[in-house]
Amino acid sequence: MGMYRMLFRDLLVAGTSFALDVALFAVFLWATQSILAATVMARLLSSVYNFAGNRYFVFRGRHVHAVGSQLVGYVALVLVFMLASAYLVQWGVQGGQWPAVPVKIAVDVGLYVLSFALRKFWLFRVKRP
Repeated sequence: MGMYRMLFRDLLVAGTSFALDVALFAVFLWATQSILAATVMARLLSSVYNFAGNRYFVFRGRHVHAVGSQLVGYVALVLVFMLASAYLVQWGVQGGQWPAVPVKIAVDVGLYVLSFALRKFWLFRVKRP
């Protein structure tokens, strides 16, 4: 039952982070006309919210790693996933001639699965009683 609660909390944080990220992406894309710039700016802002949600709401408990090392790992994870998202969205828009926002949604949903596994089993790992 605890696994389902954690998954529900993660989906709640991820869903709200995702909505914030996509909304910011659309605004920044309109303002800059650059997929890379819009991705970076949106992800930087939504990541602050997401880190706090992961650390204090989703993966609660006595963490294996201190908050400082979690923050460093989280920043690295965000950078890798942000660049992967930007590259794949750019590829979908240029190569497939698809609209940017739906491509971003599809790409980021796919990247979420890998991200959850990395956050659960590595970054925000909790000590078991």
